[in-house]
Amino acid sequence: MICRTLAVLLVPLLDGWRPTSNGFIDSQTRPIRCHWEAEVDAPRCETVLHAAQRAWDVQVDTLGFEAPMPDDDGRLDIYLSDDQTGGGAYALGPSVDEDPDDGKRGCHAFIGIDPGVNDAVLEAYVAHEFNHVLQYATDFGEPTLPLWEGTAHAVETWTLDGHVLEASNISDFQRTPWVGLLADGYLLWDEHELWSFYEYGAAAWVLYLDHEFGEGDGRTAAALWNATTQPGPRNEPDVLDAFEFLAGSDALMEFAVARTAFGTDAAPRWAVALGNAAQLGIEAKIPWSPDPLVLTPAFAPYQTGAAYWRLTDIPEGLAVTLEVEGAGVSWGLLATDTSGADWVVDDTLSWVGSGADLVVGVVNLGEPGFDGDDAWTQSDFTLHVMAAEPDLDTDADTSGLDDSADAGCACGSSGKSNPALLLLLLGWWRRRPTSPAP
Repeated sequence: MICRTLAVLLVPLLDGWRPTSNGFIDSQTRPIRCHWEAEVDAPRCETVLHAAQRAWDVQVDTLGFEAPMPDDDGRLDIYLSDDQTGGGAYALGPSVDEDPDDGKRGCHAFIGIDPGVNDAVLEAYVAHEFNHVLQYATDFGEPTLPLWEGTAHAVETWTLDGHVLEASNISDFQRTPWVGLLADGYLLWDEHELWSFYEYGAAAWVLYLDHEFGEGDGRTAAALWNATTQPGPRNEPDVLDAFEFLAGSDALMEFAVARTAFGTDAAPRWAVALGNAAQLGIEAKIPWSPDPLVLTPAFAPYQTGAAYWRLTDIPEGLAVTLEVEGAGVSWGLLATDTSGADWVVDDTLSWVGSGADLVVGVVNLGEPGFDGDDAWTQSDFTLHVMAAEPDLDTDADTSGLDDSADAGCACGSSGKSNPALLLLLLGWWRRRPTSPAP
């Protein structure tokens, strides 16, 4: 679906295409112009301008995102039009560096919103697409859709008081943790025929970074985008470099542990807003047996992706050993129950159970030197789970997450980008149809 839409829009965009405007009004406080195609939609431009002004106040002035880059008339243009909006909205920019001397690859963008968008969600659409305009101004060549859509979706919560993220998006993200933080719903459909809004649900990852490594006020979301900027077409730093810069190399494993609690009573306070839809998708729930378990996932994880199992009926005080077999990549192992959590970047992890259910997981941290722009590939593994004698010389960290020097992963550095993928930022355009589009 994305490729067909790009093919439709690419030629007119290169020719300076814009939706039809038969009238407009301007903001009195910001350089924003709202156009309408049909006169009957003209009154809604007042609501649109109010929402865009609020988004500017919050996202630029408070959170610290780059301001929109001006186009020829110096204004951000928003069109109420059914031309290419498909019942939703989009943000669209030319993906041409408009100021080669400013140290970043930025360009202007405009917004299209379908007149049929419901009044109840119109402000959220504007907040979401406005954030995409800021992303175009920061680094239009960044190819990672979970960063684009996850940030824009998360920013809705800081822009609009009391806003609740769409449950289906968070559910899509959590039920397929093997996808990781780089790939997206298009891959899920194209490669696995699973219809998903995965990249929007990556808002959970953006919120996690902001609450765990920032002040929970949204500024880390802006800092994340600012950390991806570069002056030329070589996409370095890439998104993994930005993650490491802001949160350190341990953050991927720490998030892999943290997301096991989302949607449960054990969720951190900030994650309560994700709701019950945030419960993690596990491979299986398996009663404990004295015989060793040999586990393989239904879908091998992509880089930064994970697979999880829940083990029940484990005797209290029993030492459990996890061993992962899989060639070519660095593996992370995790174990968590009501007494705490532990993780390592290694082939083996031992855990002494509290008698509660134990969630175990395996994280694909990529092959040596893996770069955020490298091709997404799945890696098969086998997880062995067995009883073992406790290691009396080593106390498991049951108070929280491992912060040892050898835990975590380092991001490699090579350079590829795919700016064409982002000529169209679908924003809220890509709505869930009755049946998947081809």
